[in-house]
Amino acid sequence: MILFPAIDLMGGKVVRLMHGAKAEAKVYSTNPVAIAEQWQAQGAEWLHLIDLDRAFGEGRNNRDAVRAVLEAVKIPVQLGGGLRSTEQVQEALSWGARRVILGTRAVRDRDWLKSMIELHGEAIVVAIDARKGLVEVSGWVEATEFHATAYAIELVKLGVSRVIVTDIDRDGTMGGLNLGLAERISRETHLKVIASGGAGAVDQLEKLKLMGDAGLEGLVVGRALYEGQLTLAQARAYLGGS
Repeated sequence: MILFPAIDLMGGKVVRLMHGAKAEAKVYSTNPVAIAEQWQAQGAEWLHLIDLDRAFGEGRNNRDAVRAVLEAVKIPVQLGGGLRSTEQVQEALSWGARRVILGTRAVRDRDWLKSMIELHGEAIVVAIDARKGLVEVSGWVEATEFHATAYAIELVKLGVSRVIVTDIDRDGTMGGLNLGLAERISRETHLKVIASGGAGAVDQLEKLKLMGDAGLEGLVVGRALYEGQLTLAQARAYLGGS
């Protein structure tokens, strides 16, 4: 299983949110490059990099910080946050992102998503961000009528191969992953599933290990790393690498 340290950017700073709420942002560093290099030095195989400003669609982005991180590290990076046009996707890949994460427009425009899959194949990852089972978009501030599992089944038909499944209510809490949702999507679709939202201490990883990894390909970890509740070394010892 691959562990993805999360680097969420807001105003050029590394932050973590609670339940995706901007008002709950906590700043952990003003130097994203140093954080990225830290995770790389500690043995991370991938980085999960998100531009929160662009995700919220406020006309701001962290373009310079994103490019600086991509240029600084040798390990692959999956990049998301407000990528809602063909040009933005192509630009992110040209900067060196190994994968791009599509959320809002993927939900709203399936024809466009299909065209991105046809152009870029496995470089496209789709975010399934759900609250109480329903997909949310626009930086998790707008609910849709789409149920997460039903949406995942539709994604398979469009040629999607990998998804990141986040339980918004657990995101940033360190209270434990919603393994039921991630496992259900994995079982019913056979998509490659990366789980996100709520990863915490070592005992939670032990539970995940006992479940046979719940069919997951990877795990995004954020606040637990920044708060010292978990280290990459501990996580790799419990779950192994890729």
